[in-house]
Amino acid sequence: MTSTFARHATRLFLLAQLGTAAALLAGCDSDAHRVCTDITNCSHGGSDDYVSACRDQVDDLSHEATRSGCDTTYDAYFSCAEDHFECTGNRATFPGCAATADALDRCLDAGRANNACGELETRLAACAGTSAGAANDGPPSLQPCTAHGVCLARCYLDSLADVCAPAATELYAFSFCALSCEFSEF
Repeated sequence: MTSTFARHATRLFLLAQLGTAAALLAGCDSDAHRVCTDITNCSHGGSDDYVSACRDQVDDLSHEATRSGCDTTYDAYFSCAEDHFECTGNRATFPGCAATADALDRCLDAGRANNACGELETRLAACAGTSAGAANDGPPSLQPCTAHGVCLARCYLDSLADVCAPAATELYAFSFCALSCEFSEF
């Protein structure tokens, strides 16, 4: 009987430890992930699907920021957004973060050759003879290449097999992905 009690006590102890570890890990969310949670709770009724999509997008933006040499400005922006979050009605705002948002946008634009904006421009420029490549004299451009623009470009690239000939279902997938780019419009 002692061994049954000991096993039960050990299991309870391990479950308690796992619960504590899970709580600690939940506290390890990044500033960007916490901003997604804030926005979701304020504007989207706490939707698990929305917070998940937002977190995927900020993770993608983090990758794009790294590709563009903008890690520091990305971190500064989301730190500010986390510190200055306000919910008015169902609208999330981040007063006092305009300067860090502008700095991130300028950095992404300067690094566009290395991020999704530049990748999309290059792929669209290769669409010679198609309506996608024949729009102007030069290659198409996402002006300016902001956090929102990088997000949209990444959605477009990831949703379409051929950027020169998008299928209707692919455009639907792009539009669904683009809805998650709201985080970059603070």
